[in-house]
Amino acid sequence: MVLLQQFGYLRFSSVLYLRIYFVSYPFLLLYDFGSAILRACGNSRYPFLALTLSGIVNVFLNIIFVVFFKLGVSGVAAATVLSTMLSALLLICRLKKDTSSFPFALHKCDLYSGSVSAILKVGIPSAIQGAVFCFANIFVQASVNSFGSSAIAGSTIAMNFEYFTYYVITAFGQTATTFTSQNYSAGQLYRCRKILRICLVFSIVSSLILIEPLVIFRNFFAGFFSADQTVIQNACLRILCILFFEPLCNLYEIPAGVLRGTGHSLYPAVATIIGNCCFRIVWICTVFRHYHQLNILYYAFPISWVLTIILITIGFIAKKPGKTF
Repeated sequence: MVLLQQFGYLRFSSVLYLRIYFVSYPFLLLYDFGSAILRACGNSRYPFLALTLSGIVNVFLNIIFVVFFKLGVSGVAAATVLSTMLSALLLICRLKKDTSSFPFALHKCDLYSGSVSAILKVGIPSAIQGAVFCFANIFVQASVNSFGSSAIAGSTIAMNFEYFTYYVITAFGQTATTFTSQNYSAGQLYRCRKILRICLVFSIVSSLILIEPLVIFRNFFAGFFSADQTVIQNACLRILCILFFEPLCNLYEIPAGVLRGTGHSLYPAVATIIGNCCFRIVWICTVFRHYHQLNILYYAFPISWVLTIILITIGFIAKKPGKTF
C-alpha cells in the first residue's frame, strides 16, 4: 500500500510538473530561433550570456518558490517557465535593437513561400531525426530497466556525463553548418574545406579534453552522485562502453553539419536514423536478446557510431565532386 501511495504521488508530481513546464515551450522556441539568428550573424556571446543569466534566475526562483513559499514541484516548474521567458525576452530585445543586420519588428513579420519552403527543406529532416532518436532511446531505456534499479541509477549518472560532452560536439557541428552555409552561398568553396578541417580538429580535441578525465577518474566522478558501490560500478561500465568512444561522434557530426550547410539536409538525417536509431533497435531485438548483458547493450552505441560515420562519409564523397567542394 505504501509503495502504491508513493507511486501515485510520483505520478501526480510528474504530471503536474509537465503541465506547467509545457507553458514554457513557446518561449523556448523564441529563444532557440533568436539565438540561431544571432549566431548566424557571428554573435554567439549574447545567447550564452542570456542563458547564463536565466539559469542564475532559475536557481534563485527555485529557492524562493520551494524553500520560502513551499510550492514543491509546481514551484520548480514555475521557476523554469519564468527563467525561460526571461531568456526569450532578452533575445527579442536584442534583436529589436540590432539595426546592423536583422532588425526585428513584430508588425513586419510575414510568411514568404520561398523562405518557408527553404526552411522546411532543412528543418523537417532534422526534426524527424530528433523524433526517431527519442523513439530509439525508449528501446534502450526499457532494456536498461530490465537490469534493476542499480543499473538504472548507474546509467543515469553516466548519461549526465554523455550529455555534457556531447553538447560540445553538437556545438561544433552547428558551427560547421553556420559557417559553411555563409561561405557556400558566397561561393567561397575553399573556405568550406577549411571549416571542415578546423571544426573537426577543434571538436575532437575539445571532446577528448573533457572525456578522458571522466573516463580515467570515472569512480571519483560517479561517486558525486551515489555512495552505492553497485550503482557506481554500473555507471563506470557505461562510461567505459559508451563515453570512452564518444569522440567518434565528431567524425559524423561535423561532416553532417557541413552537408547541411551546403543544402543537403535529407541525407545526413537518413544516414543518422539508419546508423544510430535503426541499428540500435535491431541490435536490441537480436544480439542483446540472445546475450542479455548490460555491456552487450551498451556496445550498440559505438558500433552504431562507426556505421553512421561510414554512411555519412559515403554521402559526403558522393555529393562532393562538382556539386559542393
